[in-house]
Amino acid sequence: MLSLEKRKANSKDQQIFQIEPNSKVWVFERIRIVNYKIEQLEYSVMPCSLFFDLNQSVIEGSIQQYVESKGLKISHHITSYIPTISDEHTSHILLCRKGTPMMKIINRSVLNTGRVFEYSEIAAIDYSVTYIRPYNREGQNFRAL
Repeated sequence: MLSLEKRKANSKDQQIFQIEPNSKVWVFERIRIVNYKIEQLEYSVMPCSLFFDLNQSVIEGSIQQYVESKGLKISHHITSYIPTISDEHTSHILLCRKGTPMMKIINRSVLNTGRVFEYSEIAAIDYSVTYIRPYNREGQNFRAL
């Protein structure tokens, strides 16, 4: 985890999460390390009304496991892959040159009620597709062992 803060929902947050103007959201950044190398930078937003006790331990673990531990059921994720180049902030975190080709992965995670519970933007390398994929509860449980 790089950062975690609670802030007032902006108009984009209100639209994504279908929340009131005075609502609060959690905003956090985290990195994903693969083979001792920083491979991804993730920026995420989650509504405080669903996740009042979000903390560093949760962010450094599995968000999906945390969500389901709240008694919520994940239905699917809507993911878009968009080619882009790295900006100064992303380049600094991922230890690459500004302007490096990257993939921007935008993800909306949806509960079985149809409510979006997480919005994230990930800076990464590779892929170029948009799809809806069902949540794999069995796979998640297997990985949690």
